[in-house]
Amino acid sequence: VREEIEKGNVLRGRRYCEFQQDKPVLLIMGGSQGAKWIN
Repeated sequence: VREEIEKGNVLRGRRYCEFQQDKPVLLIMGGSQGAKWIN
């Protein structure tokens, strides 16, 4: 993970992605064979 991502600003990231401040964020990543199952 790049340092600028790992040490980023949470509030700035939420604003950039237009996420609501009072809601939790869940990130799910997948690729290759698992991507079809996730999608």
